[in-house]
Amino acid sequence: MDFPTQSSEKKLLSTSSWFQVERFSTKEKINLKKELLLAFSEEGDIVFDPFLEKGETVFACHKSERNGISMSSDGEAIKEVEEKIKPMEGQLHLSEYGAKQSSKQLLLYGKLKDLDYVWQQYSLPELDVVLTFLPSYQELEKNYVEGLGVIEYLEKVFFLLKNRVKFGSYILIMAENTKNSPNFAWDLAKALENVFQFKGEKICCVSSTPQHENLEDFLVTHKYLLIFRKIEI
Repeated sequence: MDFPTQSSEKKLLSTSSWFQVERFSTKEKINLKKELLLAFSEEGDIVFDPFLEKGETVFACHKSERNGISMSSDGEAIKEVEEKIKPMEGQLHLSEYGAKQSSKQLLLYGKLKDLDYVWQQYSLPELDVVLTFLPSYQELEKNYVEGLGVIEYLEKVFFLLKNRVKFGSYILIMAENTKNSPNFAWDLAKALENVFQFKGEKICCVSSTPQHENLEDFLVTHKYLLIFRKIEI
């Protein structure tokens, strides 16, 4: 993938580049997140995903030898991911220096509004990268925002993360514009522009395989990968 470079003239830099994903399955998400981690981080870096979902980020971290931290208020979701990641974590990888473990993955139980408390409770370090594929606008509205607007809620979450991210580090957020929220990704980019430097965007085209010859069964959705960076002013 080719990623946009920072512009010294414009704070907002949009690109028309895009990449195609045939199915946005868990496997595809892990592979894509691994590719992003290889492009925007180094081996051994600490990566955070505020939305655990099915654990795609921590699996991508394990595969790319990064240290992953993710968070959820759903105890069953944490248990499910832990049961899959622990056997992988327990496998030793041989190198010319002997046996070593490639990475460590940590799952946190709690609500994002309590992020500061959870951070202090676990004595967590500064982050090298934040990488998340956001739940849909509708899912955020139903299960997360607790009375706030979706954009306002996300702005608060990433503002809390601002002091947890190292200067020069990247924040990679994928969001989708839908029929019911046609400006979601764009509104989020404008809101977070006040928190981080907005570098640009990549458009991910996700196509579904048609089940019939009718072309109306062939659907394409556009997901926007928003690329931010924390800079010192």
